[in-house]
Amino acid sequence: MRDIKFRVWDSFHEKFVDPFDVRINAGNGNAHGFKSGGNVDVWQLQQYTGLKDKNGVEIYEGDIVLAVARESDCDSDNANVFKIHYDKIYGAWSGHAQGRLSTYGGKNHLTEALTMSCWLLGELRFDIEVIGNIFETPELLED
Repeated sequence: MRDIKFRVWDSFHEKFVDPFDVRINAGNGNAHGFKSGGNVDVWQLQQYTGLKDKNGVEIYEGDIVLAVARESDCDSDNANVFKIHYDKIYGAWSGHAQGRLSTYGGKNHLTEALTMSCWLLGELRFDIEVIGNIFETPELLED
C-alpha cells in the first residue's frame, strides 16, 4: 500500500511544522492547528512522492534533487539538479530540470539546462539524492 503523507512548511516562522497539527473541519473544510495558534494561512503542504533517494531520504514535492537523467541526449557522467513537482498532464511525479551542477569559486552554480526539461520521477530515481528543498535551500535553484 502506498504511504500518503505530507510535510507542512510554515512560511511565517520559516520552518517545517508537525503535520499532525493540521486539523480539517469536516463541516466547512477549514484547516486549523493547535500548536500553531491556529494560523494556517501561512502553511504550505507538500506531499510525499512514495519514493526514497539513494540514502533512504523520503522525496517530497518541492524537494531539490541531484540525479543523472538516463537518456541518450544526457551525459551520464554529469548529475543534474531537478525540482520535484506533480505533473498534472502526465498524472505523475516529475523532476523539472534546473541545469547541471558545477562548482567553481568554492560555490555551486547551475549551468546549461537539459534539452528535455521535464522527467518522470521514475526515470530519475536510480542514484537520486535529495540535496535540499524550495523553502530551506532556494539558492540551489539560482545561477
